[in-house]
Amino acid sequence: TPNPIRGEREFSVVREALWIPSMNHFSNLYEEIAEAVPGEPPSFEQLIKLVRDLADDPEQPVTGFTDFEEFFAWFDTLTGYDQLDQDEDVLPHKLLLEVVYDALLAEQ
Repeated sequence: TPNPIRGEREFSVVREALWIPSMNHFSNLYEEIAEAVPGEPPSFEQLIKLVRDLADDPEQPVTGFTDFEEFFAWFDTLTGYDQLDQDEDVLPHKLLLEVVYDALLAEQ
């Protein structure tokens, strides 16, 4: 039964404010952005796995970063030699990495 003091609409607004996006939400967003990225970017799952593999703590790979820019600098530095070896640049994938960062942050 609805609380007479807190109407059903108020409860609905609170529920929406507390909504946490699911991995599926981030995966769909990633796929939409990936369509506009030149070349063949890695899949959402591949990039999540790569970040987890590179992190000190695979269970909480984005813990310790104050924001996405700090995370991106870490990722760019850590994968720098691979980028040179493969003649690739991570910059075109920056938006994709931001989606992965947000997904991992929401998961914590």
